[in-house]
Amino acid sequence: MTTLVPVVELAKALKTELDSALGVDFQRVYAPFMSAEDCATDTYLIMANTEEISTKRRIDILKLSIVLAYQLKLPDASPDYRDPLKNTPFFDGCMEKVEDIKALFREGGALNEKSISNCVFQSISNSPIYRPDFLVDYQIFTSEIKLDFLSEE
Repeated sequence: MTTLVPVVELAKALKTELDSALGVDFQRVYAPFMSAEDCATDTYLIMANTEEISTKRRIDILKLSIVLAYQLKLPDASPDYRDPLKNTPFFDGCMEKVEDIKALFREGGALNEKSISNCVFQSISNSPIYRPDFLVDYQIFTSEIKLDFLSEE
């Protein structure tokens, strides 16, 4: 049996928690999608990101980072929005989906203080809130959320 790297173990365990908490299916991948066909419907991704070890008082502290992403291809042009890049209601809906994910990790959120794979949530960053390059180049709304965890072991 193969032992997974800690950040991969965390990604697998966190996927299960997210699927249950949001009622969606996160796909465990190593890069966001760059084809609009792959994001024709709401697409939730989870990616192992980094492992960092620092030593304090001769004790190794393991910090693990996971990136979550929400992707959805831009809608076709319509009479109201001939340019999909100007379809504000579409983007507002996407931002609500991203907010649902972030709310899980804020104070009072279902995953804020929960130990997952012997790790505890430390911080969240969502910067930039969405990727303009993916909008323009691939016609895909993409928001990446970085989560940092500390190992309890």
